[in-house]
Amino acid sequence: MATTGDIALDVVFSFISSIGVVGNILVCLVVLLNKPMRTPMNYLLVNLAISDMMLLVFLTMHFVFHHSLDDISCKVVSVFAWTGGYASSFFLVAIAVERFFAVTRPQDIQRRITITKVKIIALSCWLLALAWNSIGFKTRHFNSQLGRCKGKWRYNDARKAYKLLSFFFVGVLPVTIMFLLYSKVVYSLWFKTNKSPDSCTQIAALKNRQKVTKIVLSVSLLYAVCWLPELFLFVLKTYKPGVIQGTKSFAITVAILCINSAANPLIYCFHSQRFRCHLQKLLKCGNADSYRLKDTGSPSTTRVENQANLISTQADD
Repeated sequence: MATTGDIALDVVFSFISSIGVVGNILVCLVVLLNKPMRTPMNYLLVNLAISDMMLLVFLTMHFVFHHSLDDISCKVVSVFAWTGGYASSFFLVAIAVERFFAVTRPQDIQRRITITKVKIIALSCWLLALAWNSIGFKTRHFNSQLGRCKGKWRYNDARKAYKLLSFFFVGVLPVTIMFLLYSKVVYSLWFKTNKSPDSCTQIAALKNRQKVTKIVLSVSLLYAVCWLPELFLFVLKTYKPGVIQGTKSFAITVAILCINSAANPLIYCFHSQRFRCHLQKLLKCGNADSYRLKDTGSPSTTRVENQANLISTQADD
């Protein structure tokens, strides 16, 4: 019989997942239905939104509807839930690399990510995430006595090695790469003593790069905060199962992962005026013109603002 804690976690999972799926669907629609938003960076964000939706949907099935699963559905749900989660980490690394070259080497056209490169990156990220988690088709089974999916490995040492490598592969390595790349990006945008921009276009480009970097940096920091505790417990319950046995610790950290996947659309809304504008138009909640930059200054100031809008959609967004 389900306890009060189980019911509370089920409610939390369902609520967060519902909000997150709707939010990430809106992110995809805003990008795909508005031509100015169809940039390489935004296509990476669309793939990130899809991976977040996969994690939310399949984790909810895994934790909330586990009694309704059988052996086959158990394997499918487990593999695709974590494929979505792992893919999100790979896409965040790809976004960090894009920001690094866009900011530190803006004149290097060969390093610029194009639509063709995005297709290759996206395919590679999805295949790598699926390949890493495909072992679940063999190791995940439905335990009818417990009424939930459980792992069953032939060799315990292989299980320990896989989970330790997962902690490094999806947690430590991506977070380290993102930290190093964004350190250089932040230094270049805010602290580097360089020649001041001497034209409206350069000023607009700098402001836009700072704005876009704030968005993806916020998403990356949230990923690190939400994923590292879950990955740590993922390893801990393998090497020291008695430490968290009988507690809700692991389930709570998984719920935090769902918060991470659901929060990304809110970050876009908070930081991006353009995203809010297109979202409002999509939902038909009012006049989108109310979100546009108003002409409150001189003609030269207005030209700078308009130029910033153009750059953020066509060059750097």
